[in-house]
Amino acid sequence: MSWSWIVPIEISEERIKDILITAIESPPGEHWCKLTGYCQHDDMDLYDSFFKKSSGWMQFSELDDNGDYSKDHKLCWFGETDSIHSGIKVMAMRYPDHFGDWLSGKDDAITAYVFLQCCLLGEVIYG
Repeated sequence: MSWSWIVPIEISEERIKDILITAIESPPGEHWCKLTGYCQHDDMDLYDSFFKKSSGWMQFSELDDNGDYSKDHKLCWFGETDSIHSGIKVMAMRYPDHFGDWLSGKDDAITAYVFLQCCLLGEVIYG
């Protein structure tokens, strides 16, 4: 018989920001989705605007079967549609190797794409 425990883990805003930057700014991410919009607050950049606690969001378009970016997904940081927390849970439960790499600072572009897909799609579909 095996045992398992669910334990809380604190992940800093900076680590989330780092993995989002990698996912958005590294070329392979463009193959299956692209950033098409985001909330803008004052003179803040994309990432600082996203982490404004009450209203941060980013819009991504997923590549469809016709080669067009038409399937829209919203990445949210707050409220009932908080896809960041949902994505972290999916990544931890279904992709523990990538989650471990992220927690230990050994993450790379692949880890970032896994994270983004977990947040937007609830699973890894692309590579």
